[in-house]
Amino acid sequence: MGTRVGAGWFFKSCGQCQFCLSNRQNLCSHFEGTGRDAHGGFATHMLIPQQAAIPIPSTLEDHIAAPCLCAGAVGYRAWLIAVENVGTIDSIGFMGYGASAHLLTAFLRQKFPHIHIHVFARREESRRLARDTGAGTVTPPHEAPPSPLQAIIDTTPAWEPVIHALDFLQPGGVLVINAIAKESTDQNALMHIDYRRHLWMEKKLTTVANVTPRDLNEFLTLCGSIKLPIHVQTYAFDQLPQAIIDLRHSRGVGAKVLLTPP
Repeated sequence: MGTRVGAGWFFKSCGQCQFCLSNRQNLCSHFEGTGRDAHGGFATHMLIPQQAAIPIPSTLEDHIAAPCLCAGAVGYRAWLIAVENVGTIDSIGFMGYGASAHLLTAFLRQKFPHIHIHVFARREESRRLARDTGAGTVTPPHEAPPSPLQAIIDTTPAWEPVIHALDFLQPGGVLVINAIAKESTDQNALMHIDYRRHLWMEKKLTTVANVTPRDLNEFLTLCGSIKLPIHVQTYAFDQLPQAIIDLRHSRGVGAKVLLTPP
């Protein structure tokens, strides 16, 4: 009683399938997400399963912990998948610079200061924030980094950045797509994949699906042990419509947090 906890995207899973029994609850066919399958995403009080109650370190303020439980945790899972595919990482890129890439840039700069971070972003405002957060180099999405990268995490809703990212990988590198969905407007870009240029030399392409309780617990614990210099834009609860509009139209930079009434 009295422990401060947060609820991330993971709400519950079946607990009995091969995925649940191997700490891959995110792949369970009965996965349920907070706010989508279970009520409470905008509530002041809610009931959650014990497994979904993530302890929040005392060093993290609420408005910092909130994006860590969402965009940050799924970005952390993308990072773990990159490490699993490549091993020790000395260079990584972020295609797109929303909340997930921003939080992970701040996290990696604090925990792994030797890693070179390159950010691909359309808007100068986003590129400026990336530099301020610790990115070593920054370019628009279509411009190559100074040297090929071991891993790239794509957080964009489009397909063209995927082609660029594959082009910018080292041999044996991995592209991790960290997106809930891809829009169909530029899907024809896939017709321009060149096998030798984009896929040969054992380049890998994989995706992130949801998060697990382990991801959430690990990331919150790690964030609690460092100073996380992130930019957070907060909205009062009655500003919810504006927050959704700003999010949909990519207005502002960093993470967005809705403050519920006390």
